[in-house]
Amino acid sequence: MFSNKTIVNLVSTGGLILFASLAAAQTYTSVPVKYEDGWRLEFKDNSRLSFKKNQGKLVLEWKGVKHPWLSIKSQSVRADNFAAQKTTIFDDYSKEKYVPILKSWQKRKAIHDENEASRYAKDKLEYKDAKDKHEEDLLEWEKEKTHFDKEAKKNYHDEVDEYEKKRVKYRKDQEDDCKILCADKPVMPKQAIYKEAKPEKPPAPAMPSSFNEEEKPPNFAEHPQNYVLDRFGWWTIKLYGGSLGGRNTLDDEVEVEYLKHDNIYPRVIHARILKSSFSSDVAVQGEVVLVENAPSKVIGFGFKRYTINVILSGTGWERTIPDVPVRRVGMDFNFYKEDWGILGGPSLSIGLSSPGFDVSVINHNTKENVKGSIEEAYSATMGFKNYLKIMPNILWNVNMGIDRLNFVVTGGKAKTGLLSFNIDAGFQFIYKNIEFSLGQITYQPSSATFNSGCAREAQDAEGETYCLEGNAETETNSINIPAGTSLLMGVNYVF
Repeated sequence: MFSNKTIVNLVSTGGLILFASLAAAQTYTSVPVKYEDGWRLEFKDNSRLSFKKNQGKLVLEWKGVKHPWLSIKSQSVRADNFAAQKTTIFDDYSKEKYVPILKSWQKRKAIHDENEASRYAKDKLEYKDAKDKHEEDLLEWEKEKTHFDKEAKKNYHDEVDEYEKKRVKYRKDQEDDCKILCADKPVMPKQAIYKEAKPEKPPAPAMPSSFNEEEKPPNFAEHPQNYVLDRFGWWTIKLYGGSLGGRNTLDDEVEVEYLKHDNIYPRVIHARILKSSFSSDVAVQGEVVLVENAPSKVIGFGFKRYTINVILSGTGWERTIPDVPVRRVGMDFNFYKEDWGILGGPSLSIGLSSPGFDVSVINHNTKENVKGSIEEAYSATMGFKNYLKIMPNILWNVNMGIDRLNFVVTGGKAKTGLLSFNIDAGFQFIYKNIEFSLGQITYQPSSATFNSGCAREAQDAEGETYCLEGNAETETNSINIPAGTSLLMGVNYVF
């Protein structure tokens, strides 16, 4: 037989083999047993660990599936040093990762104990004050009760004497068979009782409570890489394992932003959902997801609209046309930079800009139309764009830009263009590949003239005069756009 120390070492051996087996995704139950020569452990997969005594040493022989710690070859170790052998790490709670967990627990325990000690000291002082006040209130209560009882007793004796007199008279009237003005039967008096409650003794302060949190969290079950442990609606998600960092996409539909590793379970990753596809079967709890880096560049094609006020003027007249729509059509380029922080990254938009404008001008029986033109028109903006992060699927953007707005008079008699500088800010709501934008745009005043004069006139075959060089005279001399603010709306398709 082996000594008690050897039996303890053998029990430790069983624990170590259990740990090693768990690394191979097997589950067994360990119970302490007494060692006998030739004793062995048999597992569910027919693997077998045999123990033998040989010259003061334990000889271990493993038969079955190969394992990184226990190979097919026999292992021989000193019996008194067996428990010191290194085992395979089977979960997150190795010594290396347990140290910060233990330190965190010790820190929380110290804070708890300090708070409880401070609370108890404060409660003791308050209890002392309450106890002193209770003693004073009790003395005052006893003094008032003694005085009350004394007065009540004196009044009681006087009332008893009066009662006896009335009782004698009542009996006499009864014996004389009184019929008129007879005495009523007297009522026996009762001594008054002091009704004010006795002051209650204050409760003693509660002793400092112990820190009940476990020193070490329970073993956390292994899961596949990028396994969704929990998902809080459209806001946050927890993944097991993986190498999540920065911005990532899950299953090509959900975009998330890495936040931190869990303090207690380092393999658990907390992430914020930036964009969701609104599908109920994508990146749900209990599934393994495909994790990829989110694209750093997004290209889209879109349409935007806002309104301006236009003022046309000529010789002796002026006309204001309110709420003239300006339409932008073009490409958007958005770049996300991790080191840009809250700014997200630069955004650029280029395209065409055209005012939806068609106005008739009549002056002294002369009629002409002034229209908006897309010819040689353009629009360009540059700014910043990023996720709002308070709620998923919402972006914010701030831009500075310029619109080239062109206008032409009927038949090309004259045309002009003006530059409108503007600043806009707003939000964008994302649904799959579609972005709906809503914001506000502020534009600066701008103006231009139509007529520069006709440098050379000519006549056609019918004898009509036309301007050969320069611009012909028109009724509308100038166009002006005053400064203003307008609602900016749009829709964008992202590739």
